[in-house]
Amino acid sequence: AVGGAVLRAHAILVLARRAPLRDAALLHAEACRIEAGRPATLARNAVLWTGVRLLCGAPLTELLHYAQAVRQALPAHGASAAACQLDGRLALFRALAGSIHEQAVPAVAPDAMQFGCWLGCLQAAWLRGRTGAARAALAAARQLVTPITPPCELLSYHLFGVLTLARLRGLPGSSAQLRDHRRALQAWA
Repeated sequence: AVGGAVLRAHAILVLARRAPLRDAALLHAEACRIEAGRPATLARNAVLWTGVRLLCGAPLTELLHYAQAVRQALPAHGASAAACQLDGRLALFRALAGSIHEQAVPAVAPDAMQFGCWLGCLQAAWLRGRTGAARAALAAARQLVTPITPPCELLSYHLFGVLTLARLRGLPGSSAQLRDHRRALQAWA
């Protein structure tokens, strides 16, 4: 009953810091796949699983199809933070696929949004050229990074942090933040 949670914790806290990122990411994806299917858990695991699979090179159409199927299986009423994260991931996949249609994302109070929600907003906003929205999402995500933030999300956070800040050269504090993100990416590499 707790096997998925134990594998996920091991992948995030131990393996991600001691083994190649791909190994940690694949174990993390497996943990997400076998974990229990409560709606919030199902949505969160779909976010993590698709993020890990994207990082490992899975086809975008496969990820988009899976994320849409999970989203349709979730209750339509009441937007949880996990559902918001999944909606952000769907927006990212649609932006990567070049879709010009953006579906409405259910409203979640900003103080209830988790790191993954802001990361999805950051990625989709940057890909759509919305620099102001990307900057705001980056600032919100920065406040929510913890030692247990999943590696696949940290890598995306630093990458899109660099991309966003590179577009904003000249703003106060952006140079120092850009250096921090670049250092983190160099450490990952």
